Amino acid sequence: MALSFYRSIVIAISLTCNILTIAAYLYVRKLRNTLGKCVISSLLTNFMWQSLGLIQMWFSVPHSFNKVPFVFFFAHNFWLSVMSYHLWRTFKSVNGEEPRFLFLAYNVYVWVPTAILPGGTAFIYLFYGELINIAATFFLCTFLVLLISSVLTLIMFLLTITHILKVKRQVMKLTQGDEETMTCFNLDSETYLYCLRIHFVMGLTWTPFFISYVVSSIGFRHPILNVIDFLIWGNGAFVFILLIPKRNTLRLLEDSLRGRPKKQFVRAQRVKSPA
Repeated sequence: MALSFYRSIVIAISLTCNILTIAAYLYVRKLRNTLGKCVISSLLTNFMWQSLGLIQMWFSVPHSFNKVPFVFFFAHNFWLSVMSYHLWRTFKSVNGEEPRFLFLAYNVYVWVPTAILPGGTAFIYLFYGELINIAATFFLCTFLVLLISSVLTLIMFLLTITHILKVKRQVMKLTQGDEETMTCFNLDSETYLYCLRIHFVMGLTWTPFFISYVVSSIGFRHPILNVIDFLIWGNGAFVFILLIPKRNTLRLLEDSLRGRPKKQFVRAQRVKSPA
């Protein structure tokens, strides 16, 4: 009982941090680019997954409900793979232009497999309990697809890091002594390294969950699993610490807070004295 209580506290903190992070990204216009939208979507799916897990923990729900939170966990990890691809694509792009419906394409990539695999599994468990063998097959396919997605995420992450280091070495050779060019490149690479670090920490959700699930499935019990569970359920707090209390993010929040009242005042003046 004590363990469930502490776990609930960790989940509540994580959920609160998720809400604060999403609110900050929605409030600051400059953060609502394609990558920011992917971060928001990932945090929303993580929020739903943890909320349903908390409901399972404290309320008596049917056993068939157990697979429903996994739907959002699946979508959360697919958003991580989208983020890793987008960062790699951004670095490889020469002109930095993005297709008009890129975020829509990302949504299709995430939600179509989510609806078919974990969604189909949850639907069978909820409404067709007699088809348990089919549901088990769906669940196995879901785990395999999730594993493939995680491997692709790791590959994209490594490719992006490799590309950053390669470009930096080339720039250092070509611009030796050109401090202005190197300063601009360092600022740009620091920005994307920061995004990669965020993505990497968010991706830590999958590894401990997979370890915990596999070990628990074979009947192994050890106190270290409790530590892994706390890392899983508290990941929203880690993401908040990495994303929000940073100099650039706080400056953007401050600028937005200062800018909004000015815009509202100007609009009020226009209403009072229209041209």
